[in-house]
Amino acid sequence: MERNPVNATGVFLSALVSLALCAFSLPSGAQTRRAALERQAAPAPKAVHVLCYHAFLDNGTMYSFTLAETEQHISFFLQKGFRFLTVRDVVTGNYAGTKNILITIDDGNRSVVQAYYSVFKKFGIFPLLAIYPSIIGKVDYAMTWNEVKKLASEGCPIASHGYTHQYVNKKLYDSNRKMFDREIIHSKAVLEKELGRAISIFVYPFGVHSPVTVEKVREAGYRYAFSIQGGHLDPEDFVEGGLKLPRYLMTRKNAEGLLAYISRDAEKLLKAKKSVIAEKPARPRNDADMTTGRPARPDNHEKNIMADKPARPRNEKKASRTEGSALLPVSYPVALAGEASPAKHEPVRIGSGPAPIQGDVLCDVKSSVADDFSLKIAGKGLSAAGSGRDAVMGMGNRIRERCREFMNSSSVVYLHFVEIVRSRVFILRKSLLLRVDGVTRSK
Repeated sequence: MERNPVNATGVFLSALVSLALCAFSLPSGAQTRRAALERQAAPAPKAVHVLCYHAFLDNGTMYSFTLAETEQHISFFLQKGFRFLTVRDVVTGNYAGTKNILITIDDGNRSVVQAYYSVFKKFGIFPLLAIYPSIIGKVDYAMTWNEVKKLASEGCPIASHGYTHQYVNKKLYDSNRKMFDREIIHSKAVLEKELGRAISIFVYPFGVHSPVTVEKVREAGYRYAFSIQGGHLDPEDFVEGGLKLPRYLMTRKNAEGLLAYISRDAEKLLKAKKSVIAEKPARPRNDADMTTGRPARPDNHEKNIMADKPARPRNEKKASRTEGSALLPVSYPVALAGEASPAKHEPVRIGSGPAPIQGDVLCDVKSSVADDFSLKIAGKGLSAAGSGRDAVMGMGNRIRERCREFMNSSSVVYLHFVEIVRSRVFILRKSLLLRVDGVTRSK
């Protein structure tokens, strides 16, 4: 019996198609590995929480903590499983997970020496010291150059914090280029000459910066720069250039809530493994201050902090870092503190006490009522910090008194206005009634 060649060809083609389908349906070793990799979870998120301290004096001022309080902060983080990093660990990415702390200390107050040998060294912590040279070895509230050199030899990295701690914003750039360059370029040169080592980190005074500041910091040879904008630091910050690294400002009012917030934030990030870079809390912004480069006024959340009231949690997604703005003090970290259970702390004394930390013009001038006034105080080498505080507080009291007087006078004017309106309405109604009554009688 003869076979039909057409049928034979059709059978052959059908078998060939079937074999091809089977080959594609049975995954190869490479396909299997690729599918397994695709099914794997995204890499665990990485984050560092950078704290900004200033002084360690037992004087009850806003930006100073006692040695015991500082040790309590460290013990709290250790109990929660945090690890303390060096700035080298941070910039090289030599860390894992989200429970990481970097400590920075601004200005160069003399109390830093005792704090290092009494507290930080005991825990193997090497804080980043941000120094502005104009006060070093020249005033009694600041460290000497020998003390700075000794801490540097112990392993504490040194950063420039300006030369006289000015606002390095566009306003200064436009009005006084020489002073602007001195803050960024000359401070670096002085530190390198005195310490005999390269300075590659800049810490913006007051946390203030603008686009021109970032560009000039890069041109001066700095590789990294820290501000005070709140929020944790993650690898994305270095992708963006590493010149706007965020920090949390530590104050006596926000310390306990901030520690609790950081602990919750780290736990939240550990659970959020769906993305390579976890979502950050949105930073508060004050549009009115973005163009001026001045520290933004505390928002309603800060008012809640001052009143010891819990603020509403913020669920916004990570916002882009605002140029030329700084949040002083950090205004949102206690948002979720009410639900946390931090370690017990000694009660923080708030109220009257000695003058602000001498050598820290940030005290009270940070929430400056006038930029020019703040610059004048800073320009005096910080020795006028005490008198500056009194002047600022006096000015604030006078403003409050004027507001009260205005409200009182406004209330009086309003009441007079209401009385006049009521009397006019009464007279008008009476006149109308008389007219209506007259018309009715005439009819």
